Amino acid sequence: MTACLCNLNAQARNADDKGSLPVTLSGQDIPLEKVLKSIEKQTGLRFNYRSELLNINEKVSVNFRNRPLDEILGQLLQPRGFAWKYIGTAITLQLSVNTFTDTLINFSGKVMSAEGTPLPGATVVLKGTRNGVSSNADGGFSLRAPGNGTLVVTYTGYQAQELRIGGKREAMVQMVKAVNEMNEQVVVAYGTTTQRSNTGAVTVIKGSQIENLPNRSFDKSLQGLVPGLLVTNGTGQPGGGVANMVVRGISSGSD
Repeated sequence: MTACLCNLNAQARNADDKGSLPVTLSGQDIPLEKVLKSIEKQTGLRFNYRSELLNINEKVSVNFRNRPLDEILGQLLQPRGFAWKYIGTAITLQLSVNTFTDTLINFSGKVMSAEGTPLPGATVVLKGTRNGVSSNADGGFSLRAPGNGTLVVTYTGYQAQELRIGGKREAMVQMVKAVNEMNEQVVVAYGTTTQRSNTGAVTVIKGSQIENLPNRSFDKSLQGLVPGLLVTNGTGQPGGGVANMVVRGISSGSD
């Protein structure tokens, strides 16, 4: 998608109150890095931040016209856990004290299954950043992270887990297997199987779909809901028993 980053009010670059500098930005799905560079160009200030903590490739949408710099930074950075301060001609970004502590610690942990089996190759990422590592053959990992940060742990076939560091130096993460709909049981004729094992066409009709229909028999209720199903009466008399149930030309049952 084409984005337009307007560059207006460059004359305000030398203003004493940097937070009130007017900035105009407009565009959809723009990399955050491009937005920051446009702010630098308009204000004459430069951003100073640790690249491993800020995802500058993240796409954002902006629509500001002559808005104060502090207002724009608040909407762009605060939801991402960042605070900022002006030092000379630089805008220094740091993790917000409301979300993280400023002190980085060496944190280590182990990723295990519910059965206690180590899970090698699990991805451990500091939430809101691209700072992450993979667990080793024993399920272990270590990284530097803010003491009050949150880690997001993912592993194929398992539900993602969040781990709040909370000042701890180490912890174990126990993963829970994800629900696989292909293993859910379905009723087939007079038995059960799983969706993964079943290779034929199965139509599931729930009770809620037919409970309010005017038909008094379940066989009449099924007709029109099951593709290719034809139900015929045996006697031709109202209320007569089911003579035959035919699905795509094949007799499936009779009374």
